[in-house]
Amino acid sequence: MMVRHKNIKLLHRTTELTRLLKKSADLGVFLNDLAHLIADHMEADSCSFFIYDRDHDELLLQGTVGLPESCVGTLRLKSGEGITGTVIKTLHPIKADHAQQHPKFKEIPGVTEGDFKSILAVPIRRGSLRIGVITLHKREPSYFSVKDVTILMAIASQIASSVLSAGFFLSLKRAPVSLEDIKSPIKGVGASPGIVQGLSMVYNRQQFFYPGSTSESKQQQQEAVEDQQFHSIKDFDEAIEKTLEQLKQIEDHLGESLSDIAGLIFTAHYLMLKDPNYTGVMRNMIEEGMSVSAAIRSVTDEYANLIAATDNPRIQEKEQDVRDLEHRLLTNLYHRDTEHSDYSDYVIIASAIYPSELIRFWVQKAKGIILYGQGLTAHISILSRSLNIPLMLVKNRDVMRIPNGTRIIADTTGGTIHIDPDAALISLYEQIAKKKQAPVPKDLPEHSYTTDGRNVQVYVNVNILHDAQAGFDRKAEGIGLYRSEFPFLIQNDFPSEEQQLQVYEKVCETAGDRVITLRTLDIGGDKLPGYVEALSEENPFLGFRGIRYSLEATDIFFEQIRAMLRAGAGKRLRLLFPMVSSLEEFLRAKQAVFSCMQQLEEEGLEYCEAPKLGAMIEVPAAVEIAADLAEEADFLSIGTNDLIMYLIAVDRGNDRVGDMHTAYHPAVLRTLKRLTDAVLSVRGDPDGYLSVCGDAAGDHQLLPFFIGIGIYNFSVEPSRLVEMKQLIATISYEDCVNYANGLLQARTTSEIENLIAESCPCRSSE
Repeated sequence: MMVRHKNIKLLHRTTELTRLLKKSADLGVFLNDLAHLIADHMEADSCSFFIYDRDHDELLLQGTVGLPESCVGTLRLKSGEGITGTVIKTLHPIKADHAQQHPKFKEIPGVTEGDFKSILAVPIRRGSLRIGVITLHKREPSYFSVKDVTILMAIASQIASSVLSAGFFLSLKRAPVSLEDIKSPIKGVGASPGIVQGLSMVYNRQQFFYPGSTSESKQQQQEAVEDQQFHSIKDFDEAIEKTLEQLKQIEDHLGESLSDIAGLIFTAHYLMLKDPNYTGVMRNMIEEGMSVSAAIRSVTDEYANLIAATDNPRIQEKEQDVRDLEHRLLTNLYHRDTEHSDYSDYVIIASAIYPSELIRFWVQKAKGIILYGQGLTAHISILSRSLNIPLMLVKNRDVMRIPNGTRIIADTTGGTIHIDPDAALISLYEQIAKKKQAPVPKDLPEHSYTTDGRNVQVYVNVNILHDAQAGFDRKAEGIGLYRSEFPFLIQNDFPSEEQQLQVYEKVCETAGDRVITLRTLDIGGDKLPGYVEALSEENPFLGFRGIRYSLEATDIFFEQIRAMLRAGAGKRLRLLFPMVSSLEEFLRAKQAVFSCMQQLEEEGLEYCEAPKLGAMIEVPAAVEIAADLAEEADFLSIGTNDLIMYLIAVDRGNDRVGDMHTAYHPAVLRTLKRLTDAVLSVRGDPDGYLSVCGDAAGDHQLLPFFIGIGIYNFSVEPSRLVEMKQLIATISYEDCVNYANGLLQARTTSEIENLIAESCPCRSSE
């Protein structure tokens, strides 16, 4: 074979891409021109662009050189179909030296793929977002090398930004949308409960500032190109300064109650803007002749692609940080004001949003958020609940086709979106919403009692500082669960002891003389920080998580315990260890606390000298040794979410079996009863020793069951507190015992559900 000298200047000639982009009238023209350019550079007989259609999970040929032009716009491949379809499904490249012998090869009549012996196909992607596939063909076998794979992957990475940023998904030929084309209601899953009514706004951050976007007029395109030609280092510096100023304004607006969010989220942004490896590299590129906008995109793409190349989903989430900065820098560079001053009548619809964008929507009074596809992240889910922004995840693509300004009702509690509702439906939901938005009753008691005098304690679950104050405004008696992993989830590295101390001190100060329960780090499973690559496991829910991780990462564990003890000086502090599955684990964790206390004593630092130490009951093994744990622990807390998952082997995030994740399963109720009996056999009947802090704690139909089997302490989200206290005041302990005994006799889930409907002592206001 003759030696080939491929010209790979394409990777470094962003001006060539810009030229193609400016002269292209639409997606097809751009991709056809680009196919010719790549085929020439790679000396291939054919180059084709397939664009991914998420609606139908298939690829559509949108540009080609070497394949019949009649196939453009008509040739479709399902995800997983043939070599090209397999690439979009797996997001991994395929190099076939003898194409017809490849196990994924599929002959397509009329396309003449059989004439080609060598095929190279690589995905076009942004993180886990599927954009399309580039395929190269050559008539001779074994033509493409490993180096060619690297080159084409780099090209795909380079053009991904151009294809996505230009809004080309919007240019896929679709019939004009009318409300009659969209079936209402649209179903979804609520991530943050609530009912909101407002005007739809499909949020697309790309359309605001990218020059050459097909959504811009020719005049706007020309203005953008002229702007780009005259941007200088001074313009770049001003964009950075304006971005820093905007971040500071958001922090100031959030106030003290949300200062823990602001500090943890935006510290990473501040550091990146000051980092010579980020903005410093951009500056070098600009000084060497690259345009300012191209330098911003190039460096951001490099960071984002490094992040996207990992298998860790939490690391991939960190792409949000750099994309957020790219968005702000380019917006400020082009002096395009994308910030609506007021979203007070809007429900935002988006495929993904950044944490800072969610906070901005909250600051600017957006009524709610609807996310399409896989856009929900741990950050967004936690923040939306804590900020009390109703949020729903929807997998029906129609939600993205709702015309802007359409009146909608989003019931994120029930998981339903009503489009263009009639007056009767609007009136019905307004009445429901009014009940839920009622102010906290002035006569709501600090302490709750059943009608026959049984004391039932109601605490609040806290994700961020804002939750604590919201809970105490609703007469929570203490903090039953502070989820300490949130600072770890949103940081780009482990927060130091001093950083953690600042966060925990604010929580403890807000609690005053009330009980404060700080749970130590619970990472692993679905809670995996981005910087902990070693935790990526084939089955993380059964792997290295919770207390198992902490007992191995002792330096991190000791720092956290020290910060908690220092923050709890003079307070009613309780430390709670997650995912305990053996007595040995609890005793080792207990000893770690004693060691930290000794260190702090020797260092002369103030700390809580008598913290209460508890274990979470989340796995069946802990239920079986509950009596042993009760002899050693100062308190026990039941995490129903994980306990249910492990008991009935159901992942509630799995679409196929998620509906089976229910607390109304006979095995769940009987396990809870057996657990309570074991604890009571050791502890007698002490108030508050055994508590429930999972989702089931806020279920008004299970509340009398828990009380009936001997559990009198609950920790719930702030939004559930008022109703919980009001319900407790309407029921008797005797009725709860009878109700619990009845449910324990049932043999099937349907029997339990029927008994609940017929005899539940609590009547919710919902």
